[in-house]
Amino acid sequence: MAGLTTALYAANTSLYVNSRDLDVVARNIANVETPGYTKKVLSRSSIVYGTQGGGVYCNGVDRFVPVELLRQSRFQNSVTTSLEQTSVSLSRVEVAFGNPSDENSIGALLGELEDAFRQAALEPEDNLLHLQVLQTAQRFTEELNQMTDLIQEERRQAELSIEETVDTVNELVSDIHLLSDEIVLVQAGGGDSSDLKDKRDALVNSLSEEIDI
Repeated sequence: MAGLTTALYAANTSLYVNSRDLDVVARNIANVETPGYTKKVLSRSSIVYGTQGGGVYCNGVDRFVPVELLRQSRFQNSVTTSLEQTSVSLSRVEVAFGNPSDENSIGALLGELEDAFRQAALEPEDNLLHLQVLQTAQRFTEELNQMTDLIQEERRQAELSIEETVDTVNELVSDIHLLSDEIVLVQAGGGDSSDLKDKRDALVNSLSEEIDI
């Protein structure tokens, strides 16, 4: 009778574990295109009574996470975001400086001012040349003031961006902390926390786009 009971128990545990395995496979298939989802594998072990098999035990659901690849991806996220922000700011300043061949660029106006001073130095008695120096200097000063205003505006935008980044980082860190607490509770109760870990990883990935982690 004991042998029959053991066999029935073994069959029952095998059916249960196979059912869990099918569920995990179905989740993998259903989420194959879900961003941040990681492949899940059911971990199992044999139940042994002495030298006799007594069934199969489900240890839980393991995630297939390429740790080194994930680390490199987060590092690249941080670098890419930083470079993009720098590129946008520098592009605006570059546009303001203008092409050296443009007559209204800073370089061209500076060259024009140098020429005006040079001509006035050669003919110091020519009042028209003095007037030309003043007019050229005024144009150069106005353009320089506009450049200063633009740089100050870029600085203001950078400060606003930093404030927004700090708010975003604080929010993400708070959400990660809450998810970590939830994962601990689920694991303590013997539940499957793998999907929660996926969500936490997704938040960490978002965090890597804001700061270097």
